[in-house]
Amino acid sequence: SNDASSTKKHTTGGKKAWKDSKPPANPREDGSSNGRREESNKLFRSHRLSELQSEVLSLRDICLQDSIATENASYIAQLMMTRLLYFSGGGTTGKDVTKITTSSTRANVEEVTQQWIHSLWHSFGLKETVQRLLDNKDKGVESIFHPASSRKQSKKHGRNMLPSVLSQEICNRLVTHIVGNESVISSDSGCINFTQVFKSLNGDVDASAPQQNKKLNIELGAGSGDWACLQAKLNSQENYVTVELRADRVAQTFAKCALHQEQGGGQSKNSPLTNVCCVGSECGSFLRDRVEPGSVKTIFVNHPEPPTQTYNAVTTINGGSGSKTNVASNIITEEPAHMLNSQTILSATRCLEPEGKGRLIIVTDNVIYARLICNTLVRMLEDDAKLVGLSPGEVRDLRRIESFGHSSIHLYEGKPSLSIGHYTPRQFEGGTSYFDRLWRTGAGKHADMRKRFIIGLRTSGGNISHVSKGVKSYGATSPGKNITPKPNGNGEGKSAGKKKNEEKQKRRNERRLLKKQQLDQK
Repeated sequence: SNDASSTKKHTTGGKKAWKDSKPPANPREDGSSNGRREESNKLFRSHRLSELQSEVLSLRDICLQDSIATENASYIAQLMMTRLLYFSGGGTTGKDVTKITTSSTRANVEEVTQQWIHSLWHSFGLKETVQRLLDNKDKGVESIFHPASSRKQSKKHGRNMLPSVLSQEICNRLVTHIVGNESVISSDSGCINFTQVFKSLNGDVDASAPQQNKKLNIELGAGSGDWACLQAKLNSQENYVTVELRADRVAQTFAKCALHQEQGGGQSKNSPLTNVCCVGSECGSFLRDRVEPGSVKTIFVNHPEPPTQTYNAVTTINGGSGSKTNVASNIITEEPAHMLNSQTILSATRCLEPEGKGRLIIVTDNVIYARLICNTLVRMLEDDAKLVGLSPGEVRDLRRIESFGHSSIHLYEGKPSLSIGHYTPRQFEGGTSYFDRLWRTGAGKHADMRKRFIIGLRTSGGNISHVSKGVKSYGATSPGKNITPKPNGNGEGKSAGKKKNEEKQKRRNERRLLKKQQLDQK
């Protein structure tokens, strides 16, 4: 019907360019759109080439110096088998992948461990690293792959050769030899033992640092790991876990950690980031099956991919408070396929620290997608309010632009900062991630770092008096329900403050109108 087609949403420039599916009134508009897209593609290709060139130069510099990555095969093997966990492949966030399944138990933990080791062996360089250990006469590795009785038969051209397929026994012995007696994956629950994952490695400077006291942060959809590696470098007192579905991006993240260069004294040296663990998995199943409940301080989601390009969901797209429709009562029952669906959010909630200590922080450049997420949260919290939205008082440097579900969920605009757990260097040129650097080339409309939309939540309960101390506020739209203005000398409270804000807004509007009239006259 005509009504149904009018509610369709589609894109002309990718999933981040949603607009109403109406033909352009002026045919030239469609042509200009194609021209912009072609220009954007050229900028994207140029940016990608510059990124590759930068990576090649970094690799060249590392190969020309004495580095841990090139000289210490034992250290790299340890780093790989503790900081690189790959559980799945593919490239989809469809509902068949993210649906709830039976959690891992003792019965299949050994099978999962074998699959993980095989992934490292064939796809991430573990076989080549172990071969270097064999060539260096590592007795522990020799005893695993070439016992004394069969050592002579296993040699080919004077070199000990490794098998292509590893048995369960060899996998277990290899893990014990390189990682230790305590398993990375718990045999009871199937969850990852992050204390064992982040244990100090042989050769670490801070080998005596107690890893179990460090807070755990997770980034979902981490891409090639630029943001997480920067955070780990600036905040060495906490641990970071990157979760990404694509194997090539997981490998890029691990390479950034292993080849990390520390600047000092006018020179750079190889200093691997040991407080980052790279995980290859679908986000929902990882949070549900591999993370202990209540163990994560903050789950970050930076610029998640929006859902499929077309679906009938006009009420999930049009705003929060102040909109003409009752959004909460008109949300579609079937969600479009995307990473941050309700099941993933429920799994994330389960992993966060309780009593207001755990946070879920979502940053996006797409206000339409941000509204969809807010409406999904409203529907979820109506049944079980285990999460609450961060109030303006907790993020004073962000500007609240919309509220959803009786003002329980807030959508903010601003620059990601320490108030939401984002660390940024004082002097920093370029973006904190691949996409930030891409936008700064002019490939998108989002080169201004302040144009970000932020959704912040925390677990319910607890005392929040410790947050946002010393953070300067710039123009929050209203103080929020949990912040009561102090009464003035005349005994007036909230109404007096509201009247004062309205007068300020009126003066601002008058100045803007006058400026516009002056420009029109010119």
